[in-house]
Amino acid sequence: GGGSVTLPVIAALPPEGALSLISNQHKPSNHTTARAKATGPKNAGGGSGWFVAHYTSPERNRALRLCGWCPLGENHAIETLLKRLQQRSLFQRAAALSLFHLDVTRAIQALIDGSRENSNRRPPDMLSTQEDPNSRRKTAVGEEGLDRADDLRMAAIALSGYGTQNKLWRGTCQGLLMHLKSPYLRAALAFLSGDGSPEGFVDVLQQEVGMDLRDRVGFALRFLPDAELKAFLE
Repeated sequence: GGGSVTLPVIAALPPEGALSLISNQHKPSNHTTARAKATGPKNAGGGSGWFVAHYTSPERNRALRLCGWCPLGENHAIETLLKRLQQRSLFQRAAALSLFHLDVTRAIQALIDGSRENSNRRPPDMLSTQEDPNSRRKTAVGEEGLDRADDLRMAAIALSGYGTQNKLWRGTCQGLLMHLKSPYLRAALAFLSGDGSPEGFVDVLQQEVGMDLRDRVGFALRFLPDAELKAFLE
């Protein structure tokens, strides 16, 4: 939309901060659905994209900003966040957050960008690490560890086929999960190939504890109903 936006602050998240905000919420959260932005195969409903249930409230939005996330619709702020992650070579995290902000196309682009950078830079990075083990490039490693170009490419291909929404595609995604080392890539595929139920979203949070706490709380704030959200935060 027009006008200036407040960019989220990426800082350490005290979990009790989000819990305090949600505990002071006296009205039920708004339950709505949104179509994810995507290009690709047309689905049975006529058009690309899939509908995802999510929850909003003023308290949830404030807590999301504590996590460094953005309310849906703040496209400029979301893109700025994703670019910052990619500048730090956190392509897997950028792809997952793109999906969690309901933009499949942007997630695929992050994976492609990461695959290209990893393929181009891996030999010099490995050489410099061997020469000086104490000067590892944290901007390239980050909390995700060394990106694997093949994992990024496989995830991009899997995401590209999401519009089919058939059992074979879902089964392929579930099989791929076992081979991916990044908790962000696993969470992204589990989110996209799941049934969209609150129970499925809780499973993603419980299984992928390797994601940054801010992102796990942000995911819960967006996709869990009020009762499940409070139980997770507590």
